[in-house]
Amino acid sequence: MLCLLIILGRYFARHKGTYFTHEAKGADDAADADTAIINAEGGQNNSEEKKEYFI
Repeated sequence: MLCLLIILGRYFARHKGTYFTHEAKGADDAADADTAIINAEGGQNNSEEKKEYFI
């Protein structure tokens, strides 16, 4: 039983959750937030995308 707890503890310590962000590419090089949005590659500035509505 103790071995099982040790194995599970190591497993959960190593496999912490990760997440992905959808920030604009190239925003790290910008001087301020406005410049980052203007120079964004694939940000939220494209309003021509297909929109989905949920009822």
